Amino acid sequence: MGWRGRALIALTWVATVSVTSSLIGWAISGAGTHVGTLPQIHIPASQEPHPDTDGPGSWSGIGGRIVAACNEDGVSLRSAVPNDGYVVEIKDRGREQLRIDFARSDKSGKQRVVVTCGTNGPVYDVA
Repeated sequence: MGWRGRALIALTWVATVSVTSSLIGWAISGAGTHVGTLPQIHIPASQEPHPDTDGPGSWSGIGGRIVAACNEDGVSLRSAVPNDGYVVEIKDRGREQLRIDFARSDKSGKQRVVVTCGTNGPVYDVA
């Protein structure tokens, strides 16, 4: 193999390493922006309860607001909207109960709400 063949192999190797390094760096920098963040639930604006009034199926507390409903299938979550400085963690989305945590963004505390169905609709128990 002559010098041109060796040069072509070396150039191909350098290009491959360069492209691969760039792709790996891009993937790591993109993944790093989400490491350690708590999952959040996106609530469409049309489902958010009005911030100044709570209807019969809603609850408001220091961590945020929840709207739930009860029907023949059990309890269901309509919306969970965190207040500033909190994120929503859905811990249990069972048929018999919902368990929702409003966790402080700085991890200094949380407010847990358990929702079950009572005779008149959702019952909110703050733990």
